[in-house]
Amino acid sequence: MFRLFLLISLLLVQSARSEPVRADDDLPLDSDAVLEAIHASPFGEPIHLESKQTKREVQGQVHAILDIPFVELSEAVGSPKGWCEILFLHYNIKACVHQREDEAASLAVFIGRKYYQDPEVARQTRLGFTLEEQTENRLAVRLEADRGPLGVRAFQIKVRAIPLDEERSLMRLSYSLGHGRLARFAMRIYFATSGRHRIGFTMEDVDLDGVAEPVGGVRGMIERNTMRFFFAITSYLHLPDPHQQQARHVHWFEQTERYPEQLREMDQAAYLAQKRRERQNQAAWQAKVDG
Repeated sequence: MFRLFLLISLLLVQSARSEPVRADDDLPLDSDAVLEAIHASPFGEPIHLESKQTKREVQGQVHAILDIPFVELSEAVGSPKGWCEILFLHYNIKACVHQREDEAASLAVFIGRKYYQDPEVARQTRLGFTLEEQTENRLAVRLEADRGPLGVRAFQIKVRAIPLDEERSLMRLSYSLGHGRLARFAMRIYFATSGRHRIGFTMEDVDLDGVAEPVGGVRGMIERNTMRFFFAITSYLHLPDPHQQQARHVHWFEQTERYPEQLREMDQAAYLAQKRRERQNQAAWQAKVDG
């Protein structure tokens, strides 16, 4: 069951009455549809979340207006080192190390159970890091892996960002994974058992009384992890310095606790204690890579 949970939870909002934005990269980042969806967000802040599912892929996407100057966002999110700090905040990331070989950058991400686990026994996934564009007016970053365990394929995180003005940025975060036959079978088992009550954010399903309910299943899963990664990015943007690591952990946890029904996994003390130990492991692994 743990292998199934690891696959589903780790390879890891919009109102039903609002107009949807296509969950893809075809829509211009600063289009009227994107900005209108952000301003109509039920989150009470300029964040718009949505998801979509096809037979072979599931994707979550966040559009957000951030009170961060674009130059700071671009510097932080445009580096492999920054991404290791971002991904590490997630419960299930046990360590992340970055390296560059022959001009190609990559991240080794150690994925395990939500409680403490040594990287030695965690599952390692290598993500290619591509800085597609980084100018004074645009940032485009892609992290991806062709294959994962148990039939997972085409794991991908993408960030697009532009400046809105001198103090604010507009960002799109897309998180997607493809899945083969074995992964779909594992998902069916998980969502029929321990994952059957887990929900996302989008109010779309309707019960017998005609009342909207939050999506569940695969879409609920992708929405939960998309929001966790979004909060990881914003936590790192607000607290990027190495001496702010502990404060960054607290900030991420507090952001997720605003949505306990979807995102709560453990109490704050347990999370912080776990991350202190895993931080030491990550530093040791990075030292090995750096030589």
